[in-house]
Amino acid sequence: MIHIGNAITVRMLQNGIAEFHFNSQENLVNKFDHATLEDFKAALDAIDSQKDIQGLIVTFAKAYSALDAEVKTYMDYCTKDEITIHDELQELFSLLNRLEALQLPTVAVISENLIGSGFDIALVCDYRVISNTSQLGFLTTDFGVLPTFSATTRLPRLIGLEAAVQFFTAKAPLTLEWAQAYGLVDTITHEEKIIPAALDIIQHAIHGEFDWKKERKEKIAPLQLSPIEQFIAFHTIKTKTFSQNALMHNPASKLLLNTLQNSVLLNANEAFALEIDYFAQAIKRPQIHAVIGSLQTTDFYNTQVLQYADKATPITHTALLGTNTAASQITTEIATRNKSVLLKVSTAEEGNQAVESVRDRLYKKLEKHEISIQELGNALCQVHPTYSYESIAKVDFVIESLNQHPKSKVQAIKEVESQIVTKDTIIASNTSTISITRLAKTLQRPTQFIGMHFLDAISNHQCVEVVYGEETSQETIATSMTFAKALGKTPVLIKDGAGFFIYRTLFPYLNAFENLVEQGVDFQKIDHIMEAFGWHIGPAAMIDQLGTHQFMHMAELLSESYPERMQNDFHGVTSLLHRAERFGYQSCLGFYQYKNQTNKLIDTAVYEIIDPLIPDERETVSHHEIIDRMMLALCNETIRCLEDKTISTAYEADLAMSYIGFPNSKGGPCRYIEQMGIKEYIALCNTYTHLGKIYEAPQMLHDLAKKNQNLFRTGEQ
Repeated sequence: MIHIGNAITVRMLQNGIAEFHFNSQENLVNKFDHATLEDFKAALDAIDSQKDIQGLIVTFAKAYSALDAEVKTYMDYCTKDEITIHDELQELFSLLNRLEALQLPTVAVISENLIGSGFDIALVCDYRVISNTSQLGFLTTDFGVLPTFSATTRLPRLIGLEAAVQFFTAKAPLTLEWAQAYGLVDTITHEEKIIPAALDIIQHAIHGEFDWKKERKEKIAPLQLSPIEQFIAFHTIKTKTFSQNALMHNPASKLLLNTLQNSVLLNANEAFALEIDYFAQAIKRPQIHAVIGSLQTTDFYNTQVLQYADKATPITHTALLGTNTAASQITTEIATRNKSVLLKVSTAEEGNQAVESVRDRLYKKLEKHEISIQELGNALCQVHPTYSYESIAKVDFVIESLNQHPKSKVQAIKEVESQIVTKDTIIASNTSTISITRLAKTLQRPTQFIGMHFLDAISNHQCVEVVYGEETSQETIATSMTFAKALGKTPVLIKDGAGFFIYRTLFPYLNAFENLVEQGVDFQKIDHIMEAFGWHIGPAAMIDQLGTHQFMHMAELLSESYPERMQNDFHGVTSLLHRAERFGYQSCLGFYQYKNQTNKLIDTAVYEIIDPLIPDERETVSHHEIIDRMMLALCNETIRCLEDKTISTAYEADLAMSYIGFPNSKGGPCRYIEQMGIKEYIALCNTYTHLGKIYEAPQMLHDLAKKNQNLFRTGEQ
């Protein structure tokens, strides 16, 4: 054995090839900490003393980093002063540079997911071999990417500038095929073949068949761009990147791109120094604190979801009732997870159209590098139209996804229940507003009935409200949560109630928007202000996304259920647009005009339609008042949902709202309140109570302020 430490061991394997093995004995995961860095240095010293090592493979005994360990690392940096951060990062960077500068070829062996700081180690190596079940990338959320440990310098030199920016700003790990195409990984193989594949690469490099010295030199050299080419490249990249509203108003993302722009023409050492400066600046920004907060939320959420997995029944065979857009989207997600899905259709033509719709969605996934061509073919083989309920009698999970008509839903779920012969089969209704408890009362087995609200229109197809009724069993909840998670969704558990959670909290926000417009504030101005504040889209554009019919249906339900806070006379600006047959995005006409359902265009005709509601003498409403009135209405209703247990924790509330475009830099309604300070937030509410009960601070906030507690105390105990 060449070196034995608590975090790293080095041993000789064969033919002059040694293994540099990360395997922390003191932590459940490998991570960068002081003890590991000391061990890192000692291991490199040991390698330098060995003259017979000709090649090195770098391996990891477990996932290099777990989310909670990474979050704690970054939180630790948040508490340090800038000088200390510089000193510690310089030590870390120097060790990574020493590993990279070894006078022998190196290969990173990635047999586990390598997300976060471990990925920086893999980038140091000359080559990377990965198992076909692993992922690699940075710690990133919809709120942005955390500063990296040298990857800002190394990645664009390895795979090119544009690909690096795409990798930095991707909301989810890109496919391994994409990574291989751009040179991020060299070989993709089965896990049992990964070590032989790495040894094969090393042997070729040792024998001079691979010019690793040349490739290494290119990896640390400045990019071959003239100043003019650099300017044009970054102008194009920034324009493309900031067209995503999630990044447009995120100062941390802008700082990352500015750092890239200033470093790509420098040599590696100069670029590393700039990257350390970037890290020290970024880690102090509120937006980065929001990212860290979101990661804490994700870590808490993942822990909760794992508890459901232990109680869940495996789902292999599924069935879909419905052939609408939502049903097609759900079918696609199920099929891409290699699960058989039966589509209940009435005719052969309807069946062909349903399969064609799924095929179109799969090809769009292929174009975005979300799936491979082989995965596309496998998914299509999982989709089977059927004409009778009898053929779905033995499936594990049925999703009813008919249009939002209670009578048709009741008829469908009663009929499918009467045909089911498997006692454990779960029936789920994809509904946005219809009471799950009321639907369940029509069934013989209400314990195995649940709601699954796929928030496709406004959540980019990611969030699912899993809604339990009065009689839904814990086993049904556990299986449904686990199944939704297996589809790549983020399921959030919600207690049945009017509007569930998302629509109940969103409606006061949109109602506040209507009230402002009816006071004479231009709807475009409100959209611009809220987008600049960080929302992905403004409230007018959001109503267009929902559709005026859905908005009015939501208004009717919620004004009936919560009349003291959500009164709506159904004569507002959205009602006027609806009567004028401007139904929103799907009809290409709403507050805005949509060309081919994509480009949002100004349409002055809207002003003529809403003019009857606009006063002749328009009130002057300040920029800050617009933000306050919009945000307080939403945040207060979020807290009321916590009060009545519609949603269980502040973590889950923030997570759910992040999927409908809540400002990235604020972290969610609960973190927004915490950042302001609960007492200060209550004081702000008091200045707007004359506008209605929706602006009265909930009792829960008063109680927390009195006890000097925070909204996240439940998850932290």
